[in-house]
Amino acid sequence: MKKNLIVLTICSVLSNINADEPKSSVEPLVIKVIDVREIAMNSIEGKELEAEIGNLRNKIESDFKKMEADIEKDMTELRSKARIIGNDKEGLEVLEKEQERIMRKKKEFETKLTSSQEEFQRTVQRKTAKFQTSVANTTIQKAKSLNWDIVPTTSGEIIYISDRANGSPEITKALDTKRRQEKSETAKKLAAPVKAPGA
Repeated sequence: MKKNLIVLTICSVLSNINADEPKSSVEPLVIKVIDVREIAMNSIEGKELEAEIGNLRNKIESDFKKMEADIEKDMTELRSKARIIGNDKEGLEVLEKEQERIMRKKKEFETKLTSSQEEFQRTVQRKTAKFQTSVANTTIQKAKSLNWDIVPTTSGEIIYISDRANGSPEITKALDTKRRQEKSETAKKLAAPVKAPGA
């Protein structure tokens, strides 16, 4: 919300600045705000991305349920064997080995699940970043072709600024001028003769 207010304030100030200029010499800045989330929901590329991510998520959940059911099946069989085998030494050894096998299988399942979830997150981040780059590149191309001056997102990020709206060169020049003056004044002070006490 704060970022949105900042963007709107900047846009308002820029509009007011242009409004004060003579209409014959200065055209008002063209400002367009884009909502990346809305673009993701409504564009073909965004919908394809959402579907791809959804399919990956469903596959992980499906694999998880299958492995979980497989382990539960093994545990059920182990309990059934325990009732049949009884408490003799040989039978207990068989049950112990079977239980160890199931525990190893469960650990492997948990490791695989964690790995799958981490890979899913990396995939989502990679594909989301690719989509955002696509949006940014398309926005810049569109802004240049339609003579837009400033294009911020609803989250406050500035995607494009035209040359005439970009104040960075002027600010850089002003800072450099100020710094040179400071250095010059410091140099003059250092070069000034030091007066002897009582002179």
